[in-house]
Amino acid sequence: MALFEYRMNKLLDSLEKIKLYDDVLPNKVYNTKTLKMTDYSNSVTVDGIGWSAIDVGRILSPLFFIKKHYGQYSERIHKMLSKWDFTKLEKKGQLQGCGIEDKKQFCLQEGRLGYEQYTANIFTLFAVGLHSSMKYTSYLGFKTIDDIHVPYDIRDKDNFGANNYVLMEPYILDGLELGWDYHSKEFSYRLYQVQEARYKKTGILTAITEDHIDQKPYFIYNTIFVNKQEWSAIAETGEVFNDLKTLSTKASFGLHVLYDTDYTQKLMDKVQTLQTDKGWYAGFYENDWRINKAITCNTNAIILESLLYKVEGTLLKTTKKMEQ
Repeated sequence: MALFEYRMNKLLDSLEKIKLYDDVLPNKVYNTKTLKMTDYSNSVTVDGIGWSAIDVGRILSPLFFIKKHYGQYSERIHKMLSKWDFTKLEKKGQLQGCGIEDKKQFCLQEGRLGYEQYTANIFTLFAVGLHSSMKYTSYLGFKTIDDIHVPYDIRDKDNFGANNYVLMEPYILDGLELGWDYHSKEFSYRLYQVQEARYKKTGILTAITEDHIDQKPYFIYNTIFVNKQEWSAIAETGEVFNDLKTLSTKASFGLHVLYDTDYTQKLMDKVQTLQTDKGWYAGFYENDWRINKAITCNTNAIILESLLYKVEGTLLKTTKKMEQ
């Protein structure tokens, strides 16, 4: 318990001390040792590089869990969050993120199908209403892959300037933390089905999501469908890296605790060798089954969430979510 309290106080101390971007919301990146705002190369930037509504929503999830289960920290969390300007995170009921380009700030709608709804539902736990972003059907399309109608967001890079990744990350998080509603349960299951179908067709174990990798470009969105392409691995820039497709450790854990099928057991049998004394490796490269030796908080946090879900069930149990 003493170690837990030490780590919790360290976490909250850091969140209380960080400088906010434009004095309204957390910057996208900080140096974990100095708490200074940085860019993605970890170079210090005095003014910051903007905020991500999805990233802010992601941190609100564990903060809600802490408030609910460890009430002694509620007042500190409430006081800290009162300094964040949540009105900047939305515009016309949609998620909004801001960045810097040519030293000028720009703000855009943020999030695609799955990510957008998961994040919006997290915000509702803190009484931030995002009615438009909660809807699954506003920009919904379907792509038939192996006779399965895969849901995707029609706002792709060609038409709307952003990648419309279809992968497991938001659906796994939604299932573990909030419990699926009508649409997210159906959509998640279809994504599960099409990954199992790919395995049956090709013999390639498939558990697909976004992941850090241990070589350039260091972060990949391994997708079922993106920008009109099936089974494509891309960087945020849209550049394709299909030779770097991976079997994801965290996706394997998430799929297994949520579905627990013969197929998900095959995934677990494959990734169970990836544990180290520093945590779990991110996965395998599927072209030669070489280990992707990236070790990240993201991978290991979702693994821990999956294990806790297996014991406790849905992590952020509240009133039932709205069914859009």
